[in-house]
Amino acid sequence: MEVIESNTSGKVTPYGVLYKNANESEQVYDGKHFPPYIWKESMATLELKA
Repeated sequence: MEVIESNTSGKVTPYGVLYKNANESEQVYDGKHFPPYIWKESMATLELKA
């Protein structure tokens, strides 16, 4: 709630509300391949190819 109240530069999109912060953005999706999503340490990674 503090972010919403203190930041007036929010932009409403079909996916939610965006607020600019100090984080730098970077392009990770190349339009074809999703980047790996590593949430927790895992024992193995599986890659499927057609």
